[in-house]
Amino acid sequence: MVGVLYFECLTIIVLMSLLFYISKKSIVFLWFCTIYLVVFPLSGLYLYYTGDYSPVGQPYWENENAYLYSSVLSLSSIVLVFVSYYISLCFFKIKFDSVDLLYKKSNNLFYIIMASFSLLTLFLLFQKYGGFFNFIQNINSYRSGGGVGAGFLQYPATMLLPTILFFHMATNPNAKNFGKFYILFFALSLIPLIILGFRGPVVIITLQFSFFYHHFISKIGFKKIAVYSLLLFLILLTWGYLREARDSTSFSFIVLFELAISVVIFRTRGIEVLSAIVSRPEKIDYNYFLANLVESFTSFIPRAIYAAKDISTTEKITTIYFSNDLFSIGIIKEIYGGVSSTFLGHAYWSAGALGVIIVSIVTGVIIGVVQNLYSYSRGNTIVIFFVGMFFSYIHFYIESFQLAINAFIMNILMFSVFFFILPKRVKNDF
Repeated sequence: MVGVLYFECLTIIVLMSLLFYISKKSIVFLWFCTIYLVVFPLSGLYLYYTGDYSPVGQPYWENENAYLYSSVLSLSSIVLVFVSYYISLCFFKIKFDSVDLLYKKSNNLFYIIMASFSLLTLFLLFQKYGGFFNFIQNINSYRSGGGVGAGFLQYPATMLLPTILFFHMATNPNAKNFGKFYILFFALSLIPLIILGFRGPVVIITLQFSFFYHHFISKIGFKKIAVYSLLLFLILLTWGYLREARDSTSFSFIVLFELAISVVIFRTRGIEVLSAIVSRPEKIDYNYFLANLVESFTSFIPRAIYAAKDISTTEKITTIYFSNDLFSIGIIKEIYGGVSSTFLGHAYWSAGALGVIIVSIVTGVIIGVVQNLYSYSRGNTIVIFFVGMFFSYIHFYIESFQLAINAFIMNILMFSVFFFILPKRVKNDF
């Protein structure tokens, strides 16, 4: 047990040192380290001192070797991420010409068509599951796997309206005068996601909006970031309270505080999930990321068109490792979903310790390349959109590796449609 605590604390020290070193130098890597700190070492210490294990977790004393190995893997991973990040930062300095999106009246017609399509897909999504009220009554079943095959409706229903807003901010020559309007429209655009009960995408869209607002409307200083972060935290906390304690007969600040810690801050316990995977080596599928590549390249194809489409690797991991735990708490399904496997858990399932090494190095290199893009090509609107997308998916990537990649690919494809249709102007900076 001492060994587990030692490596957890050592990982925290390394991460805090990196956060201090890269402060104000790399917003992308800074955000990655912050989320990594919470998901892995801090969540491990939280479990050890509180015993607040999730339904899919095992206590330290029942699985000490697995927890120790997982702690070593998490420490090794962040070191590899930093080394590869620093190397790519030094050698991959990429600069593109400036690209501006232009405003034309025809843009508004395109926005109206896309908004109408978004509302239509939301209506069809409700109809697919028996209407709005029936959908709301069975929302938990939908979120835990019942929505498989509805992604071709769910994605445009929830993501198109915010995307329209982002591009309007980028193309409107008077955008700086409409800051309050954009904030109001953004809040309204979140309603479909809130109805579906997906907190993760709400965070992603909020991060994207903040990033684009900072670049296209008004600079957001540290004080505003702190205030908005606190506001988002309180919203997620209230959301968690309503979902987890809706049957409580009386309001309790103790329950609220516990939810703030367990449901919002430590909702993904990386060490707990990783230890559950490494403790069952006989169930590891050494596919060396082949399944991930296939899923990534077919993620945008609706299951209604491609009937032979396999279930996601995230669902495979959840079903293989956590189906018995979920069954024991009353969730009965043939295919299980809803457990965040984390990017290290997913990597270990794909290729063992080698998978962790590969994913860590590739992650560091990509973060370095993206940071250089942001540093040297800020005049390119396409780069701003790409970096904003990448930044917003970092926490999702750490928590749920393949789902984040799938969503990121879909986001890129949707943004590409807007870039292809909207008029542009290229300015040579060289």
